[in-house]
Amino acid sequence: MSIYLAQLTLVAISEEVSTVFVKANLETELFGLPVTGNVGIQAVHTDQSSDGTVATVEDGEVIVTPRTAGDSYVEWLPSLNLGFEVADGQMVRFAAARTLTRARMDKMNANVNFSYNQNPTDGVNWSGGAGNPELRPWLARQYDISYENYFSDQGYFALAVYYKDLENFVYDQQTELDFSTFLPQAPTDNPIGLVTQPQNGNGGYVQGIEASLSLDFGLFADQLEGFGTILSGSYNDSEVKETSDSEPQKLEGLSEKTFNATVYYENAGFEARISSRYRSDFLGEVTAISLTRVNVNVKAETVVDAQIGYDFTESGIDALYGLSVQFQVNNLTNEPFTSYTGDDQRLVRDYQNYGRNFMLGANYKF
Repeated sequence: MSIYLAQLTLVAISEEVSTVFVKANLETELFGLPVTGNVGIQAVHTDQSSDGTVATVEDGEVIVTPRTAGDSYVEWLPSLNLGFEVADGQMVRFAAARTLTRARMDKMNANVNFSYNQNPTDGVNWSGGAGNPELRPWLARQYDISYENYFSDQGYFALAVYYKDLENFVYDQQTELDFSTFLPQAPTDNPIGLVTQPQNGNGGYVQGIEASLSLDFGLFADQLEGFGTILSGSYNDSEVKETSDSEPQKLEGLSEKTFNATVYYENAGFEARISSRYRSDFLGEVTAISLTRVNVNVKAETVVDAQIGYDFTESGIDALYGLSVQFQVNNLTNEPFTSYTGDDQRLVRDYQNYGRNFMLGANYKF
């Protein structure tokens, strides 16, 4: 049984962001190769704050006290993008930048909540949670280089490698707290509890390689006109550390391997395609009890979608000019979403079967 000392949800979060930037476009030659691109820098000033509440105990009574906290800072974000035309229809691109991604708003709230569990399974009666109005955004220095070959009007091949040096990241830190210091009448012999609060971690990296191909089968035979395929795949590796002394871990939300494949037919107003998306196991964030979020291992999945349509503009029937219809099925193979505990996929934590989604639509252009 859990008794909540304070379950407070009224909170206001505000951000005032001012951005000043300069950018110069480039068009020149380097080593005899045409070069285009741009170079620039942004100065981003952020003033963030949150109004919330915190609960304490005085003379045996719970006292709810307003709390306001926040921070202000300036980040400088330079960037460079260059494209080298190494041959007709062939490009080598290089990009380097310092980038900023803001933390989720719900992690920046000023509320502080505590709860007491009379029958804990881990022996810890007291627990707490808090937001962090002083949370800084994700910052990274990233570098990308790619080769692109446009070998026909609809065909291309591209290969890219990238490295992102994470200066920090956002994670939920658990720290021990002696609840008797501000809850002198806590009904337990063990006043030491755990408080969870988002913090900026030490940083890490994301690195990987990706390739894509668009191919029109009409290049090989006139009978295949209108048929084609679009393929892409990527492999990445990531590592982040909460502190300089902590064990490295994978970055949540990233699959090590992903593949996408589409086969299509487009001709004389007809359009049909089937697409498949595969992603390997990954560390995901899901909703748990009381709308809290927890990290769990998510099983690999392959999702297949299909669609067929016709544009009556190509039919030659004047009364139907501008009308098009489309029928599509999402999750054609009824792929489930499955999470599991630890590294053993047999220990299923959550199994969600969403079923297939059928949609029929019509569009008319005047």
